[in-house]
Amino acid sequence: SCQTRVVLEEGSELNFKEVPESGELIQKGREIEDYVNGGDVTVERLREYALSEGGFVNDYLRQRCWPLLIGVPLTGGEPLSSEESLRSHPEYSQVVLDVNRSLKRFPPGVPYSKRVALQGQLTNLILRVITKYPHLRYYQGYHDVAITFLLVVGEDLAFRIMEKLSTHHLRDCMEPTMEKTSHLLNYVYPLVNRVNPRLCTFLDKSGAGTMFCLPWFLTWFGHSLNHYKDVVRLYDFFLASPPLMSLYLTAAIVTYRHEDIFSTECDMASVHCLLSQLPDELPFERLIADAVDLYDSFPPENVEIEVRERARK
Repeated sequence: SCQTRVVLEEGSELNFKEVPESGELIQKGREIEDYVNGGDVTVERLREYALSEGGFVNDYLRQRCWPLLIGVPLTGGEPLSSEESLRSHPEYSQVVLDVNRSLKRFPPGVPYSKRVALQGQLTNLILRVITKYPHLRYYQGYHDVAITFLLVVGEDLAFRIMEKLSTHHLRDCMEPTMEKTSHLLNYVYPLVNRVNPRLCTFLDKSGAGTMFCLPWFLTWFGHSLNHYKDVVRLYDFFLASPPLMSLYLTAAIVTYRHEDIFSTECDMASVHCLLSQLPDELPFERLIADAVDLYDSFPPENVEIEVRERARK
């Protein structure tokens, strides 16, 4: 059965407006292209590009760099599962339901027939992963991650990337219960506490808890952001980072918003409501740098004792 009873609200309409690249980013894009064409590609160097301003710059370069970054083969695949075996998967109807609700996450202006084809590919891609790995449980929000890879790299590469992530970065989200996921969310406040103890005290006092960031963690923010450019920029970052980095980014966002939080009533409803709505224009390059600093200063093992204490409460 579908492991997550958490129902994510329907995602907002995704804005695909192209943002003109600055001179520096155009230059960076050329540099990345030359580097990848050169053939002697290292993960370290790709990681540097992903973490520095602008990430991989555009989707043409993402299509080439994402698979190399996480080590999935660019060509050659396994035989496709039969339509029949995919349809007989116990999660089939839930996946179809979620995919049908994801219309707003496709680019506008895509002809109806193309959109239907993309939805079919998205459904197949998800079912192929969970059919191949029966111990992995589909969760609501998984399709938000898959759709991003589908749009950038196409079905076959998206399958390989999702296969890799599902057995690595996203594995904890795919357990039979939400227990592990809920436990991991407890990393956020100890990290906030390291940067701004007063803010952490306020948040604890409000009783807002950590459920506000569950969709961010489950979907790498893909479900909650309004601008496509921000989603793919964060995917550059997360693909180049350790699995818990989305929680460090969450802590960086919460800390960045300290003024908004302090000017809110210190009660559960007000604070949860404020935190769960991401502002439209967040300075993601700055927040990415903050999250990296936070990770370097306080790696997961550094806050583990506090995390366990919170989990016991």
